[in-house]
Amino acid sequence: MSISLGLYDLFANTIPGFLYLYLAIEFLRYLGWRTIDITQVDTIGDVLAVIVASFILGNIISSLTYKFWYKVFFRRSSRDLSLTRLKKLYPEIKIGFDYYDDELIFAVIKHHDKSLAEKLEVARVNSIMMRNISFGLFIYGIWQIILFFIQGNLSLLAIGIAAILDFIRNSVMIGEC
Repeated sequence: MSISLGLYDLFANTIPGFLYLYLAIEFLRYLGWRTIDITQVDTIGDVLAVIVASFILGNIISSLTYKFWYKVFFRRSSRDLSLTRLKKLYPEIKIGFDYYDDELIFAVIKHHDKSLAEKLEVARVNSIMMRNISFGLFIYGIWQIILFFIQGNLSLLAIGIAAILDFIRNSVMIGEC
């Protein structure tokens, strides 16, 4: 049995998963639970456990953000929005495919131009990662605002507002893609 992890897995799921793991640990710590400090892991086994947990958490939340959270802001799929914008940019070209043909088109591009396919894949991975991190920032911002109301520390409010504003900015950028 071979396990293949690549750029997609690292950036689209593991890095955002680390953010979610951090948020979960901080929330549990606030509730008084005994938790680990993921910044102080010192053995290979601990590092691997954090990476695996981040990967799993990132996969789960990535699926949820795409299926539910993303739909809150964009009624149409990003693929449909992209194709509609492409048709508006180039009305003289008669585009004869639909947005659900994207994987087939990508396979043809990959067959004919591996370099272009790699560039497209990097853009796709970055988009998934940013959507995933954006949701994490939203959760973090809400958590900081809640802590502001509990503790009264103005820096928590500033951090919370900054995180939510970054989430809004990223959401608008995703919608413009």
